[in-house]
Amino acid sequence: MQPSRLAVLIAIGGLLLPTLMTPTPARASRARVRILRDISGPSPFPADKCGLAMPVGGAARGSEYEPDIAVNPAHRRNLIAVYSQDNQMDTVVSTSRDGGRHWTQVPVPGLSQCTPGGTAIDAFDARLAIGPDGIAYTSSSVDEPTGTQSLLVNTSADGGLSWSAPVAVDQNEPSVDGPVLAADPHRPATAYLTWTRALVLLTFSRTTDGGATWTPPAMIPVEPDPMAMTGPGSGKIRVLPDGTLVDVFIQVHAGPAGPTGVWVVRSTDQGDKWSDPIRVADIPANVVKDPDRCSTTTSHPCSTDSDCAPPSCLTCMPGETCGSGIGMGISYEHPSVAVGADGTLYVAWHLIESTSSSQIQFVKSVDGGLTWTTPAQVAGETTQAFLPTVAVSPAGTLGVTYFDFRNDVLGDQELTTDLWFRHSHDGGATWSEMHLAGPFDLRPAPSPGGYPLGDYFGLAPIGRTGFGAAWVQTITPQTQGATDAFFARLRVSPRR
Repeated sequence: MQPSRLAVLIAIGGLLLPTLMTPTPARASRARVRILRDISGPSPFPADKCGLAMPVGGAARGSEYEPDIAVNPAHRRNLIAVYSQDNQMDTVVSTSRDGGRHWTQVPVPGLSQCTPGGTAIDAFDARLAIGPDGIAYTSSSVDEPTGTQSLLVNTSADGGLSWSAPVAVDQNEPSVDGPVLAADPHRPATAYLTWTRALVLLTFSRTTDGGATWTPPAMIPVEPDPMAMTGPGSGKIRVLPDGTLVDVFIQVHAGPAGPTGVWVVRSTDQGDKWSDPIRVADIPANVVKDPDRCSTTTSHPCSTDSDCAPPSCLTCMPGETCGSGIGMGISYEHPSVAVGADGTLYVAWHLIESTSSSQIQFVKSVDGGLTWTTPAQVAGETTQAFLPTVAVSPAGTLGVTYFDFRNDVLGDQELTTDLWFRHSHDGGATWSEMHLAGPFDLRPAPSPGGYPLGDYFGLAPIGRTGFGAAWVQTITPQTQGATDAFFARLRVSPRR
């Protein structure tokens, strides 16, 4: 007797049902590099036209430093990157009209003596922002021949191919440091600028006419600790979806070797009034070190009055010897700040515990900066990981780039460095990693400031989940200059 058709179907269904109900194993999200370009190359400046006190030449000529990048909201395939050229002699823009495949290098006019109309000795701390109307703003600090410093802003209405003469936002101050720009995504022709005066005064200005004029510099009343300095590199201003301005700044205690306090202030009226400071996090003093020069084989004694003493050399024990730090050996942080489409704020930094232990950490706020999570890891390394840059895509994908020494070989006379990209689809609960660039030897970098390649780098969302990264690395062969500026376009797959 044959089984009925119904019995056969039931039997088959019983065999298939467990298979159909078993979920497909989730696959980790992946990122890949779609485009990788050297966007700088040789210096666009003639060697005999730049500088009074520091003529361009030798290793400085052709070297780039501290890039920033932005996507034009009015033309999504228009990308603009900005960086300091020739070891911080002047500001140069590279612009792309095809999503990063091809780039045009454009010197920003009227800043230093490198370009027509410029009178300053040099220009540095280049930053960039682009408004919803397509107006691009780039800011630069300059050293005046009088020994003072000024803050200048140039604008572009054609995607970065040409730039206006500079407008002075702050002039002839003893110190103008760390300017950061933010274009208002909701208000055309509106942008905001924060910087520090004399390393302690957090300063603010805005434009509502596309950069033609700026409000007089106004002090943000942060009531700094009298034993702390506010900045440099302080004042990371961002605009929340509801129009609220948030400005994340740092206070460094007990001199450059002290711990760093991270704070935020808020404004709901475009910067006319500011809230009291809100504490974001406290970061222990920590310094990025050259592992070969922080060892028992170098000649500098480890004493409490030397730059080898903790925290400058975290692995140096009594009776041992060690060398100096990378760059200027500074310990204060340069936190990176990003805001998502939903208003979530993220702040990231590095924590060097020793030459064989470090973390990239972050905190976030879902209420506009009023409260913050405790620090969590983006990455924990058995080497030194440093200088993270954070961004958030419109879909909420969180991206972070950072450098580390995991591929360095002790004693080989090179400081082998790589750039990595990590991304998260769940607000930072889990992360996936991708190698982005390198390896390259960090030691030939000219190191004009705190870190050999710069205190900050660029990372901007492109499309729903992609990113555009801008950074500096050393190059081989060094035909002109030790470093170049690079761009990578990253595609991040949705989490499955």
